[in-house]
Amino acid sequence: MLPASVPSTQGVELTVHDFGGTGPLLVFAHATGFHGLVWKPLALRLAPHFHCVGFDFRGHGTSSLPDSADLAWRSLADDLMAVVDAASPQEPVRVVGHSMGGAAIALAAADNPARFVSGWTFEPILLPWSSGLRQSPLSRGAKLRRADFASRQAAMVNYHTKPPLSVLHHHALLCYVEHGFVDLDDGTVTIACRPETESLVYQNAASGADEAAARVSMPYALVVGSDPRGPGDMARAVAPRSERLHLIEMDLTHFGPLEDPDAVAAATVSWFDA
Repeated sequence: MLPASVPSTQGVELTVHDFGGTGPLLVFAHATGFHGLVWKPLALRLAPHFHCVGFDFRGHGTSSLPDSADLAWRSLADDLMAVVDAASPQEPVRVVGHSMGGAAIALAAADNPARFVSGWTFEPILLPWSSGLRQSPLSRGAKLRRADFASRQAAMVNYHTKPPLSVLHHHALLCYVEHGFVDLDDGTVTIACRPETESLVYQNAASGADEAAARVSMPYALVVGSDPRGPGDMARAVAPRSERLHLIEMDLTHFGPLEDPDAVAAATVSWFDA
């Protein structure tokens, strides 16, 4: 049984979610603004095949973000490594990542090749250092994100009826809201991953993850969706740079792993079995 939290670099404490299951260890790395419990619907479907573990990156969910800590994406890779090392101190692991989580996998696996067996990532954010996205629309938009709701139920109704989160599987959205909000003294709730935190994560997205992905020594799936507004072109650009990189197409939006856990479960089992 894993501890409920593990220490990372810069004084960060990470919340860990042990979903259980039978088989080799599979660690999940979530996207910007989400948290580890959103993987629960997928983990339940993968439980006959893998022992599934998720976690909240720093500043997300209930993981800490002390003043001494930064939100550089290589620090997010440190978070992933902290969980990998706690969950499996000796044996290498399999990993699944979404968006930012997929980039963290590339950064971690490039520097720690002996710790990973294989990776499956959905639309990983594989940006070069020189891309200069510190003032991106995503960063500006995150600062304006609504943080407060009258209740979790009010947040559920809001997200269920408005894009982009309206595409999420109902169970994934429920998990997101249940763990992704903090209760306030007046009975209202506020979002756990603060808008300013999410904005800073986007500002740091130019992390050199493209070069890291090209250096990984494990088989590494770069899965892209069919939504032209998604960041799949990053994976398409990087895939030809290494024979270890495998480009896979799925008819899903950028939120694919949270949108259709049945299809993603089948795809990941097929990938790791191969």
